[in-house]
Amino acid sequence: LQLGGVTIGFILFSIELSWLLSIAIVSSLLLSYFLAKKLKPIFLETRNSFGALTNTIRENIVGAQVVRMFNTQGKELQKFSKNNERFYKASVRSVKLNSLYMPSIFIIIGFMTVFTLLVGGIWVIEEVITLATLITLQSFIATLGFPLVMLGQIMLMYVQADAALTRVRDVLESTPEVKDLPDAAPIEHMKGEVEFENVSFGYTSDHRILKNVSFNIAAGKKLAILGTTGSGKSTIINLIPRFYEVSDGIIKIDQEDI
Repeated sequence: LQLGGVTIGFILFSIELSWLLSIAIVSSLLLSYFLAKKLKPIFLETRNSFGALTNTIRENIVGAQVVRMFNTQGKELQKFSKNNERFYKASVRSVKLNSLYMPSIFIIIGFMTVFTLLVGGIWVIEEVITLATLITLQSFIATLGFPLVMLGQIMLMYVQADAALTRVRDVLESTPEVKDLPDAAPIEHMKGEVEFENVSFGYTSDHRILKNVSFNIAAGKKLAILGTTGSGKSTIINLIPRFYEVSDGIIKIDQEDI
């Protein structure tokens, strides 16, 4: 609204100098578009690197015992330092580009001020416009700075939000690795019987966490699973809702192969 009011007022007071206002607005929009185009991949890299950094921190906090057990503190520290450096570089690049916008806007406003005073002063001498009109035009130019800065900031905020949305969209549009068979029958009334038949599983093909595990838990019964950290207790639980696909064997719920 402020930008529109300044534009209308500028045109009403001096149609001859309205082209100068158009150049300033178009230049600001082009500058915002250029920075937004450059900043989007940088913002996306910043988000991805920050996600990798926080994930590394979370893994080391949650799995602190495992890290100490396998004596991988040095490796985890290198991993953290690498992700931290990646996040730092992406953040510095985004701040550097972002910091160019406001000085550039003030340069454009300064150019408009000098040009208006130069041309307007000549026109005042030649009595094309009055001194009051020149002062009013100069006031409009001074008022123009804030809306142009805000316009650019809004565009940059949109680019940041779009970069964050890209990560969310990637998750929502990702194809699940675990797929049901076309003729898979839903379990309408679950009783709760769980059975493992010679189940083997590994997070990598060359290392099996579980090997030929078999047990049966009747509906309403409980089973205690004991083992050291990293022995596969959580893996067994995660296989039941099919967070992962078993390498070999069958898992049944109420005698139905999941």
